[in-house]
Amino acid sequence: MANIVRKTLRAEVKGFNPDTGEVDVFIPLSRDTVDRDEEILLPSAFTKRIKTYQSRPVLVSSHDYKQLVNQIGEFTELRIAEDGLYGKPKYYINRGNQEADWGFFLASIGMASYSVGFIPFESEEPKDKSMARRIYTDVELL
Repeated sequence: MANIVRKTLRAEVKGFNPDTGEVDVFIPLSRDTVDRDEEILLPSAFTKRIKTYQSRPVLVSSHDYKQLVNQIGEFTELRIAEDGLYGKPKYYINRGNQEADWGFFLASIGMASYSVGFIPFESEEPKDKSMARRIYTDVELL
C-alpha cells in the first residue's frame, strides 16, 4: 500500500453563512505550483479517482481520520481546474462539535488552513530538477 501524503495550502476565504456553515467561494485546496516539500501535485492527478472521494467528500480536522468528531464538514462541490483543485466547504456548525465550530470561526476571519491528503499512485521526476523533486500525476484524494 502506498504512503499517505499531506499538502498544506493557506487560502483567503471571503464569504460565509453563519446559519448553515457554508463558505460561499471556491477555495484552492491544491495548486499546480512547487510546494514547500519541493513537489508538484498536478490538477490532472485527481481526475482518474475523484469520484471515489466525491462519494463521501469529508472535511476533517488536522488529517485525523480516526475520530468521528474530527469530521467537521464536507465539500458540497469540487472543481478540477487547469491550475488546481478547488472546493466549496460546508462546516457542521452549531451541532455540539467544537472542532467544526472552531474551524468555521477560523475560516470566517481568514485564518483557516486547508490541505489535501492523498494516496499517491504515480509520480515522476521532473526533467529540470531545479524546479521540483517530484511531480504527482495520479493520486486518490482522502
